[in-house]
Amino acid sequence: MGGSRLTKFLAEFFAAEIRAWRGEQPLWKVFWRYGVVTSGALIAFYVIGFYVDRIALRQVLVFCFALHTVWILVSVWRCANNTRERLWGSASTLVNCGLGLQYNSGSRIRPNQSHHEIPSTLRRMRLPKYNATDEIELRH
Repeated sequence: MGGSRLTKFLAEFFAAEIRAWRGEQPLWKVFWRYGVVTSGALIAFYVIGFYVDRIALRQVLVFCFALHTVWILVSVWRCANNTRERLWGSASTLVNCGLGLQYNSGSRIRPNQSHHEIPSTLRRMRLPKYNATDEIELRH
């Protein structure tokens, strides 16, 4: 009896997400709310975990991001026809394919990476050198 109650609660709680997985939600809602906003929040939490050096948090977030990525790629693909203009469905499918390729390209940050290590993509960037004495001189 307890299992069916939990199943019913989860089905009601995640009803919108289940409809998106089945391709029954409007494309804009799935793409912007779940794709952009939720992915951005997961990335923000990961960056925070990176800078405060919380390896366990980052490992959990990498797992959550992997699940979310599979879910959002399938949901956007299935909801691509749920839009007034065909252009947006085609554009979302194209973006979806690009993101799928990007996620599988191997350019990932390792969840157990120290915040002292710099990912290879950042090493190639030319950033201005920061000198703490410059800040002190500006204050006086």
